[in-house]
Amino acid sequence: MTNIKRLTYALVGCSLLFLLAAGPAKAGICPAVGLASDCGVVLNVTSANGAGLATAFSVTNTGNGNPYDGVEDTLVGLTNSSGVTLNTITLTASIASDAFGFDSDGACTLGAPPPCGGATGYEGPNMTFSAVSFGATTESMTITLTGGLASGSSTWFSLEGTPNSLSGGLGAPEPASILLLGTGLAGLALRRFMA
Repeated sequence: MTNIKRLTYALVGCSLLFLLAAGPAKAGICPAVGLASDCGVVLNVTSANGAGLATAFSVTNTGNGNPYDGVEDTLVGLTNSSGVTLNTITLTASIASDAFGFDSDGACTLGAPPPCGGATGYEGPNMTFSAVSFGATTESMTITLTGGLASGSSTWFSLEGTPNSLSGGLGAPEPASILLLGTGLAGLALRRFMA
């Protein structure tokens, strides 16, 4: 076997091991509510600044019986992988999704277990929603986590909109995706160079 083949196999093997170590979206974050057995969407915060404001996150659609009300409401898991305590996250969605147009059927209103609450009935434990604003094409909302969310921890909340209507994440892909893409490109470049 040539050195190039060995190097290519090593790069592919390392990429697969990293992806296996990264694992799937964390399960069991959200309570069972209505039709949902768990979260319909998981937001994984991958970066936050020194003040604990999320600066990058990924969005994973898990389904799990959402929308929990059978119409449009979704349970959302929030995991913190940033390495710092998370205090605030701002979400933006298409105005067409109406993700922040709360209409009194939040998870807390429909039977999510305590601690649950907040002014809208959509907040999860130890959080408040604020600064909801509607623009011409997008809407945004800020979530403040009372006491912060430690790195490696998770919590949940609910929003209007099916799992498919929520996307984005400040435009930042997951670190595993970046590593896999970089490793693949490096392997292709090396193989082409050595051929």
